[in-house]
Amino acid sequence: MLEITFWSHPFEKVTQGFGSHSFHRLHFVDVYEFVSSVMNTLRFTVPCREGRFTTLKEKKNISLETVDSQRYLRSLSKENMPFASPNPERMTIHFYKANWTDKNFRGMPVVLNFTDSQSFLKCSRQDEGAILRVEACDKHRLRLICQQDESALAFLFYMKGTMSGQHQFESALCESWFIQVLHQETVQVTHQPASLPAMEEDPSFYFNIHSYSN
Repeated sequence: MLEITFWSHPFEKVTQGFGSHSFHRLHFVDVYEFVSSVMNTLRFTVPCREGRFTTLKEKKNISLETVDSQRYLRSLSKENMPFASPNPERMTIHFYKANWTDKNFRGMPVVLNFTDSQSFLKCSRQDEGAILRVEACDKHRLRLICQQDESALAFLFYMKGTMSGQHQFESALCESWFIQVLHQETVQVTHQPASLPAMEEDPSFYFNIHSYSN
């Protein structure tokens, strides 16, 4: 009897026999889901067609304190929205390097992670604007960030410091959208062109970075 063997699942073989009255039907949905999962894994290994960011180093056990209200960024809140609290939460800054030079320096590319977790700050497009959330992501996925991969680029921010040691964070995906703390607790991204002098005078856009020994 002639047999054709299909693999509809990585652990299940489907055999269809000719000249026999019984056969197993090939489940194309299973094939599609399996191939899709493989492609989703492989796409992270495909070389970037455009610019790319690669991890350079990390700085663990820091906290981000708002200059305006002396509160700290925290991750636990309703609807995965970050908030500001009097109690600090330890974070890790992952520093990246780009394979090209931007004419307009926007800052050091970084990813902001809540230490010992898979939770990261992420700025995504929403309607005509942008939204800041805390979202889980596999750290291995963020070792290399392709500029054309918006889902990964949303985790990247440009960190720029002042002479006094304060820092601001601009979304890499949503240009001119900066992390801001309003009314002491609300943490959001606000569209504010960096060229405007009003931003330089507004402490709600700036953070102090505090380090902990352990």
